[in-house]
Amino acid sequence: MTEEKPEDTLRARARASRQFRNAASPNPGLLLSGDFAPDFGSREMPTGHFSWEGKDVLSRVRDQGRTNLCTSFSIVAAMEAQHRISTGSDIALAPAFIHNCLADEWDTQIGLNAKFAADACRNDGVAVADNDQIPVPDGFCTASHDRMKVRETDWVDSVSTAFSHLKDHGPIVVEMGITKEGPFFDWPGGNVFDRQPDPDNELAHCLCLVGLDFRNADAIATVQNSFGEDWGDHGFARIRVGTGGLLTHYWSVSLTV
Repeated sequence: MTEEKPEDTLRARARASRQFRNAASPNPGLLLSGDFAPDFGSREMPTGHFSWEGKDVLSRVRDQGRTNLCTSFSIVAAMEAQHRISTGSDIALAPAFIHNCLADEWDTQIGLNAKFAADACRNDGVAVADNDQIPVPDGFCTASHDRMKVRETDWVDSVSTAFSHLKDHGPIVVEMGITKEGPFFDWPGGNVFDRQPDPDNELAHCLCLVGLDFRNADAIATVQNSFGEDWGDHGFARIRVGTGGLLTHYWSVSLTV
């Protein structure tokens, strides 16, 4: 019997993941609203507020450039923050390792399904390396790296679940719909973002959820984006829950390290 190499296992998982992504979404790599989206219509909103901002645990703001690697960047931001929360120490992970090495996807305009990307991080781990290069350098996937694994992943099926996981474990990965080449890409910050996407030009975008505030009539999410520090409020933004289906229609993914 031929011995199965680790890289062969990764490719097999990547093929299975890619088949699911293509079947699940009209746009390969994107989990868009529709049959696979949750129904939060009957769920009550929690009360109170919580944020990891200002607690010296959040990952540094990165810039994915003109790529669709938002899933990988958001997962790494959540993993790094949770590591700091649980251990008190910093760790640097390589976002593109998820896209290029775990998913075996080299087209940077193809996005990854957040749950399947998180599951890959649970199964195989993310390279511990302070490297944001896209794509990863030659030989990076097969090089010997320490890896950090996710212990658990799950779909987030309610706003209450998102709030509980945020408080108890740390940031989670959320998706929302934004308009292609719309105002979200140049959002200056300062105010709450509440612009609904154009349904004819809608893209799914991943973010790292770091705070939720239910004290006022409108629930507000604080997110860390991967568009660099010049975007929003130094890389962060407040977004009204429900905007672009955020926490109300698009799936979100919790992970625990």
